Amino acid sequence: MTAALPRLEDAVAATARLADHAPITELTPWPRLSARLGAEVRVKRDDALPGGAMFRGAANAVLDASSGALTQDLIAASNGPFGAAVAEMAARLSVRATIIAPRDAPDFAAPGARILRVPGALADARAAAAARAHAEGLRLIDPASAAAMAGASTAALECLGQWPELDAVVAAAASGG
Repeated sequence: MTAALPRLEDAVAATARLADHAPITELTPWPRLSARLGAEVRVKRDDALPGGAMFRGAANAVLDASSGALTQDLIAASNGPFGAAVAEMAARLSVRATIIAPRDAPDFAAPGARILRVPGALADARAAAAARAHAEGLRLIDPASAAAMAGASTAALECLGQWPELDAVVAAAASGG
């Protein structure tokens, strides 16, 4: 089942929810690419966030799931950055996190989290995380959820606030987010 796409109101709500957790990141000019393309290009420096660009989505999904005080431990499937971001939010909220990763995924840091490796691809890790969430009463944090996508969308709203003349946004997507 595919998650519903977030609406503008969801991204605006996520912006407010993330205000204390995700600082505004730089929108840095890229002069060489700008000259080559004949148009001003800037890069959103979300690499400064824990878990990089995945942080906004993971943090919003965790905070949206908490509805105030989070009491459940978290579980997520990840090849790396999303899991690191979930681990960061779990630490900030004083809950435990388990990250299920494919056995062949690159090593990644998820301080304070338990990382479990499973055979297969990310889809297998997602299935294992969902099964564990159900069996153990854990809160599943899914990178393809509407809440995660709304959190990721906050980067575009932030870009508009930093650069009102912005004409277009080009964004990479990974992990289904």
